[in-house]
Amino acid sequence: ALVGTREFLEGFQSYFADIHGIENHRYGGKQIIQRKKGQKAYQYEKSGEGMFQILNILYGNANRYLERKYNLYLAVLNNCKDRYS
Repeated sequence: ALVGTREFLEGFQSYFADIHGIENHRYGGKQIIQRKKGQKAYQYEKSGEGMFQILNILYGNANRYLERKYNLYLAVLNNCKDRYS
């Protein structure tokens, strides 16, 4: 999940939909949800092929990244490579 303000996450979601064609729907619920009632922190959730596409766009050819985040990307890539590559 990605955490931020609702406005930031809506912009993030729109960018990936408009520029990269990643769909904005999630079956059975919302993709942007409030983390705790009364707070301004929200999270964006994506799974399946859409998640894999976003991760590849962010990290696929990256040469600057947080190592701990990049290692998570590599773990997802390794676990899902047969399904989404």
